[in-house]
Amino acid sequence: MSQFCEKGQNVNLRITTPSGSSSTSFATAIDAELNTSDSNGNVCWRFQQLINGEVNLEYFGCGKTASFQPSGGQISGYDVPAFNLYIDGTLQESVTYTYGVGVDVDNRVWSTTLTVVQSLVRSVSGSIGDCGCLASNQCKLTVTDVNSGNLLVKTIYPYACNLITLDGACNGCLPGQIQCTCDNYPGYCCVDCAPIEAKIETMTQQVKRLIPNVG
Repeated sequence: MSQFCEKGQNVNLRITTPSGSSSTSFATAIDAELNTSDSNGNVCWRFQQLINGEVNLEYFGCGKTASFQPSGGQISGYDVPAFNLYIDGTLQESVTYTYGVGVDVDNRVWSTTLTVVQSLVRSVSGSIGDCGCLASNQCKLTVTDVNSGNLLVKTIYPYACNLITLDGACNGCLPGQIQCTCDNYPGYCCVDCAPIEAKIETMTQQVKRLIPNVG
């Protein structure tokens, strides 16, 4: 996830895909993230348990949302509170009661991580689960308000994420753009120069063909 600009600044976000680029203005600083997604918007989640900072359990699964939730029990023999894994509200039965958080009887620190990943790379022997949604050549863009966390934009593009780039400018336009006055917030819009330059070049060549001595 990438943050664009600081509190109090507006953002001009340019999204470039194989089909071209577009710009959108936001009245606040934003977080923007690209994740590989299937046609239903599912992403690949990686659950990990660490003991003293080293991964010892790992699980992968596809869905829109994921979480660890207390099971109400403890991991037998270690006196560490146990957590269940949920994806889209569904308990992942195969890994129930295996993830813990806390300090065990041997004074080891148990912790967990939960992240969205773009590829299935197993980091520990015995890693289980799968992520069929990664086979999709679609990419989900989510943009949220840095201050409130509110979702501002969610769009799915028919391209792999590595073919999409995000660029942002604070209180102005990006390099390669010109600023024009417009009625919409924030009172200006940003237009890419390249298409304009191409049109000018086309017109110049047309004039040269009509009037050979010009230029």
